[in-house]
Amino acid sequence: MSDEILQGEITAFLGQGTSFSGRLMFEGTVRIDGNFVGDIYTRDTLIIGPEARIRAQIDADTVVIAGVVEGEIRALSRIEIQSTGVLRGQVVSPVLKIDEGGMFEGRTQMLPQAESL
Repeated sequence: MSDEILQGEITAFLGQGTSFSGRLMFEGTVRIDGNFVGDIYTRDTLIIGPEARIRAQIDADTVVIAGVVEGEIRALSRIEIQSTGVLRGQVVSPVLKIDEGGMFEGRTQMLPQAESL
C-alpha cells in the first residue's frame, strides 16, 4: 500500500527545514517533511516524511508515518508506521500496520471502517 501512496501525485508539500503551526485542511495527498504543530484534517492521504516532526491531532483517511508523530490520529482506512517511523499517542483506525523497526507507544482502538470516525 505505501509504495502506491508514495508514488502517487502529491498535491502539497511542506519541505524539510520548514515549520508550520495551526490548522491544515486539504484534499488529495499531502507530504510533510518539516515541523508541524496543530490540527490536520483531510478525507485523503497524509504522508509524514522521515525528517518530519509532528505534534498534532490528525483526522485523515490514510496516514503514512516515516518521521516522528506525537498526538492523536483518527484514520478512516489505515495508519502505516514505516521502519523509520515513531508514533507516540492515541490511535483510532480499522488498520494499523507497523513495519519492522517502526515504533508505537500509546493506546490503540481498532474499529470497523464504518465506525472509525
